[in-house]
Amino acid sequence: MLSARQPACAHLGVGIDVPMREQSHASQIPSDQSDSISPFNSRLRAAGILAVGSRSSAANEIGRGRRPIEQVYFPDSGILSVVANGDNKQSIEVGLIGREDMTGMAVVMGADRSPHQTFVQSAGRALKIGCDDLPGAIRESPTLHRQLLLYGHAYMLQTAYTAMANGRSKIEDRTARLLLMAQDRMDGDTVTLTHEYLSTMLGVRRPGVTHALNLLERSGLIQTNRSRITITDREGLIENSNGAYGTPEAEFNRLFG
Repeated sequence: MLSARQPACAHLGVGIDVPMREQSHASQIPSDQSDSISPFNSRLRAAGILAVGSRSSAANEIGRGRRPIEQVYFPDSGILSVVANGDNKQSIEVGLIGREDMTGMAVVMGADRSPHQTFVQSAGRALKIGCDDLPGAIRESPTLHRQLLLYGHAYMLQTAYTAMANGRSKIEDRTARLLLMAQDRMDGDTVTLTHEYLSTMLGVRRPGVTHALNLLERSGLIQTNRSRITITDREGLIENSNGAYGTPEAEFNRLFG
């Protein structure tokens, strides 16, 4: 884990101090003389992303399924979850978004909406751009376009490994993976995740979440206190994920590290 610190949005003129491993990817978009990204920079606006109430609360839903996307967010802090909903009203999280990613990837791909919903799970700060402005900025900057496509590749790899973990890994392995991914996107060793959120992410009932957390705690890997979970042995937690965690993260570091 990197410990060096610098302004997260140095290229955008926004001085938010966060670990390098947890910077908004907007801060990592290169700015060079041959391909200015000023149209993108000038359209970015600061925004708060605030989790209110339960996961299903409309107050913390920033991306509504099957409706046009209005804003694309580049988080500097906080955690957002992308949730797929079945026809029988069952739901499961298919993607985790933090300071390494963006919402509204459908806009980058040329679409204006997605069937998935996006919820704020942990409050934070973000930069945002209107979905009407982003396509124009992409057309004017091949550098920006390439960078966003690379992030799309990294995000799709994450969702692919989520599918693999859901189908092949034990509940405790998947819980270890989720906690590690959450820690990657937050400061320190303590993450705040409710059992409702964990239940949605893992696609299991709350007793299954409790069982998995108890197993990890008895192994000395975490300590739990209601919704606050402290990771006490990260390397041990990685080992106990049994391969569910690591490959998408290594690819991300290869592309952007």
